[in-house]
Amino acid sequence: MIGAPLDRSNLGVKLAMSERVARFWPANAVLARRAVFLALDGKAEKARRLLARTLETFPHKLDATILILEEARNADPNAVEPLLVVAKAFSGSRK
Repeated sequence: MIGAPLDRSNLGVKLAMSERVARFWPANAVLARRAVFLALDGKAEKARRLLARTLETFPHKLDATILILEEARNADPNAVEPLLVVAKAFSGSRK
């Protein structure tokens, strides 16, 4: 799911695929992108929880995570901006 566009096109397929991929390859990019797809699907709380766990697991990938979220913000700022707030708060808490 790393190559799938961060938008709502084929969102059901992206959600299903990202769930399977995350089980077998729980990399930072896979999990961050899954959080975006969940947010785009209206599952904001589930997306925030996944993102928080991802940030705790991969703190060294914070900048990459923020880049993914900033890219996804174009698809739906209202859905993705709360995830950026979580990531930036995590960044601030590490200082």
